[in-house]
Amino acid sequence: MQELNGFWLNSSLKISPSGQVRILARIFEGKTIYSDKSIDVLKNIMLVDDNSTQKIYGKTGSGSNGEAWFVGFSEKDGQKDYFAIYLYDSTQKEVVSGKIAKEIALEVMR
Repeated sequence: MQELNGFWLNSSLKISPSGQVRILARIFEGKTIYSDKSIDVLKNIMLVDDNSTQKIYGKTGSGSNGEAWFVGFSEKDGQKDYFAIYLYDSTQKEVVSGKIAKEIALEVMR
């Protein structure tokens, strides 16, 4: 099942945090082949925080080598601000997680 769920974790596939942000911006600014319906579904899946003035969307990720990230965007007053939080510590692999990256992002974005 790793072929479908985790093929990127131990492969040569690499994408930088800024590359992830650029891809998200292209998707959510309507500059891809994806339908509006597909983009709406993705947006609903990615919603992690919704208060009266701002919504935050994102996706966590982590690897076995001490890397973790949270990428997404906030939406306030019709404006989107894209971000990527990337963590790396090869000496403390067991404590680096996408969850921590998400917590940092939410603290910064709120």
